[in-house]
Amino acid sequence: MNNKLFRNLISQRRKGAEVVVILLISLLVTSCPNPFMKEILGVKEVYFETNGGKPVPSKQNVWRDELVKQPNNPTKADYNFAGWYTDNNIFENPWDFNVEPTVDMTLYARWVSNLVPSIPISGITILTDPTKMDYVHGEALNLAGLTVKVEYEDGSEKNVSFDQLASNGLTATPANGTILSIAAHNGLEILVSGGGFSDTTTGTLIMSIVTNVTLSFEQITEGAPLPVDNITISRTGANGVPQQVPISITNPSLYSNIKWEVDGVGTYAGQIVREDPIGSSSFTLNANLSAPEHVKYNTLGGHTLRLFVELNGVEYMRNINFTIVE
Repeated sequence: MNNKLFRNLISQRRKGAEVVVILLISLLVTSCPNPFMKEILGVKEVYFETNGGKPVPSKQNVWRDELVKQPNNPTKADYNFAGWYTDNNIFENPWDFNVEPTVDMTLYARWVSNLVPSIPISGITILTDPTKMDYVHGEALNLAGLTVKVEYEDGSEKNVSFDQLASNGLTATPANGTILSIAAHNGLEILVSGGGFSDTTTGTLIMSIVTNVTLSFEQITEGAPLPVDNITISRTGANGVPQQVPISITNPSLYSNIKWEVDGVGTYAGQIVREDPIGSSSFTLNANLSAPEHVKYNTLGGHTLRLFVELNGVEYMRNINFTIVE
């Protein structure tokens, strides 16, 4: 026995002989591996195997007439803790913490998966399209309002909203939040698929350019990239309303002789459509077939709006391409 321990024992003895006895017994149990001594003292060693759970409880030395202290429940991803057992894998014998252990033992953690078993899908039907189907170029797709009926092989079915698609094994193409473009998404149906089945929305995405386009000094005079490559306007648009896109110039007072021109088509071939009055700082592209002047260029397909300005006696021109769709 070292001097430090001896001094501790003497100190404890002053507080009572019973304390000294307890310390001596504890020393014997923890430092002496002699099984005969453990038997005399009635100490049982209890170990815990968490089977992958965390944290792992510490070993307990349980004295005669004492009980195993139930540790805090461990945790394990995707599983629920289901108790401590004396047998591993089979788990037929749960441990009763109100019973005194009679032998050294290991207690094993039992786990029950909390993942819901998947039932194969037997059909998908889109019940309602997303509330919003008309977008401007560069907007993010919002699938709110999309509802899908999912049928399963066991005969059950459920209605799934757009924000529950992933958790039910479904995907939408394009996905919620996708940044939409005219080239890639105009006229596209939204596809919902899963389990080898799919369905598409009744309506299609209607893409247009932003409600108005503003051209800067650099874009007009220095050839900087325009805000859009191609403007798309629809004759039907949102709720059947023909689309209009105003195009304007920043700081129009810098220029002189501002002109906007579009070539007429069909029976108006050879004519030039100009914004009235001449010198206006803006031009409105209009897909309305009954618009007086705009009808002259209103055929399906691609067209070009030409902008002319003069600055310090120098004329500048920019071509602004646009496409009319049904």
